Amino acid sequence: MSDNYNIDDARFMDLAFSHAEEALQRGDLPVGAVVALDGQIVSASSNMNTSEKTWLSHAEQNALRTAGQRLRYEYEVNGRSGSLYSSLEPCVMCISHAIFCRISTIYFGGTDKKYSGISILDLGANDYYARLRPAIVGPTHQMRCEELFGFYQPKWPFDNLQEIK
Repeated sequence: MSDNYNIDDARFMDLAFSHAEEALQRGDLPVGAVVALDGQIVSASSNMNTSEKTWLSHAEQNALRTAGQRLRYEYEVNGRSGSLYSSLEPCVMCISHAIFCRISTIYFGGTDKKYSGISILDLGANDYYARLRPAIVGPTHQMRCEELFGFYQPKWPFDNLQEIK
């Protein structure tokens, strides 16, 4: 675990995992996310892709959208940027959203070969993204993440798509 991970980070990550467990109970992909600023929770959400029948209700998207509304889309408040906590390594769409929201640090609990995205990106390869690149801390809870995914049984037809040949 990183030296950049403290008691507040653990509290926010626990809340993200609580939201992931709620998603699992609904039959959604078990992912939860929290946006925090200055040690305070701004928003928290879970994945709702299956229950809302959309690809766009990722936990991180929902939490960032709510945080934007609450902060009036001023993620950089007095020069301070928020942090994103996700129970699972965010996908490419969610990491892009976080970058454009000027999130300063992304913490993630674990990785999954099918659903993760940060590790496939080289955020430093493009000068624009290098300038905006948040600090990445994780995985912080790999075993906990794997345990949640062990209980997940896809219910939405898109989760069961076969690889296109």
